[in-house]
Amino acid sequence: ASSPIETTSATVTRAGDTITLATTLFAHSETAGTLLVKSIVYGAATYGSDRLVEFNDGTANERIFIYATSVSTGNALVTDGAVTQATVAASSTNAFTVGTAFKIGASWAANSFRIALNGTAGTEDTAGTLPTITSLRFGSGAGSVFSSQYMQHLVHLPRQMSQAELNTWTTL
Repeated sequence: ASSPIETTSATVTRAGDTITLATTLFAHSETAGTLLVKSIVYGAATYGSDRLVEFNDGTANERIFIYATSVSTGNALVTDGAVTQATVAASSTNAFTVGTAFKIGASWAANSFRIALNGTAGTEDTAGTLPTITSLRFGSGAGSVFSSQYMQHLVHLPRQMSQAELNTWTTL
């Protein structure tokens, strides 16, 4: 379901529904963090990735986001100063099924970026800086990348979870 569009006889183009929350409204750390998501993605990733959740500054130059890939795994990407600082990939041996709940988590601090999908650790990136972010977006990014998902649960922590914690939390 989506928000209604009131029309008469004219055709109206729907803009993507976006939900954005300023980081000043909740406990947030500029030096470390964790995002944990339980979601169901409906259909193949539209642009090669379905954006689940994203921190950004309103642009694609400063952001941290988790996305579902077209091969039913997940990744997290960190961009600072318009330069990709880290890309961490979930294990492809533990892919999720479209239309079925899965759990994914990513945590970060400078020079330490982690991910886990359904209880299995992915790659870790040990080099990179952190962006300056001002908002949290649900189901979309700073650009026009949206998600066809049902987010069942979202947790944000203003600290970096260990890999063992990520693995435990994302176990179904």
